[in-house]
Amino acid sequence: MKYIFLMTGKRIPKAGGRLKRSFAENVRSMMDAVYSTSSNKPKSLAKDAGISLSSVQRALSGETAPNLDTVEAIAEAFKVQPNELLRSVSPGREMRRTGTHN
Repeated sequence: MKYIFLMTGKRIPKAGGRLKRSFAENVRSMMDAVYSTSSNKPKSLAKDAGISLSSVQRALSGETAPNLDTVEAIAEAFKVQPNELLRSVSPGREMRRTGTHN
């Protein structure tokens, strides 16, 4: 397990793994809803977000943490606040969209 060391010398578990997986699950869920008729959903998201296809693929893998620019670009493409993409996914919970996709 990875840890973050605080200035006090105490260590706390790093939540990055859980956050990366939640982000990937949320993006995948929203991408499936928004691009339901697209034959290449990641490519469509990359185009709408103005980021590279490889950035979308890395975000969807849940293996690497997306940088803040990527989080903001994807949130803008989905017309949601960035924190909605970072929330933990609960079983049976669906993502709520705050806007409409053109």
